[in-house]
Amino acid sequence: MLRSRLLPWFLGAGLSLAAACSDSVSAPASGAAAVPAAPSQPALITLTGSVHLTGHKSYPVVLSTSDGQEIVLSGESANLLASVENAGVEVHGHWSAIEDNAFFVADFLVRTVAGGAVLDGVLVVMYSAPGETFGDPIGYAIRPTDGGSDVMLSNPSPDLLTHLNERLWVAGIDGSGGEPTAYGVIKEM
Repeated sequence: MLRSRLLPWFLGAGLSLAAACSDSVSAPASGAAAVPAAPSQPALITLTGSVHLTGHKSYPVVLSTSDGQEIVLSGESANLLASVENAGVEVHGHWSAIEDNAFFVADFLVRTVAGGAVLDGVLVVMYSAPGETFGDPIGYAIRPTDGGSDVMLSNPSPDLLTHLNERLWVAGIDGSGGEPTAYGVIKEM
């Protein structure tokens, strides 16, 4: 008879212990579903220097910094930098976890070409009414890549106007506008 009284007690204690050691997670008290944690993104780092082509297929672009470093650039945005060889740039990204000593470029800005300041942005048509996309244009502007107000161009060349809606660097203008003296295509559409 003693055995029949202890058996249920041992079984109950074993079930209680098993439930206490369970790996299951109960739902939040508020009734909201648990959301898995998003993988953390590396913090963006800013580097400055000039762009140089290497001639190597595996790493075609490097950034030469003022302290003499040659940093291998990787990623789709780094490939765009091949169009601005010798330009002074500001690159934003992070050190690559895949490629040793490579810097993954998330985005960039072209700051100087041939030693002179340039504006990096998209060439757009300006119409009389905001949001209008038809009729006669009232002018042309550069929409800066890094944000801010459009910068009006005066007397843009017909050749420059063939690059509407393309990302360019433009020399000879400042934040208030002006007449472009030189330009180059960063990304065609």
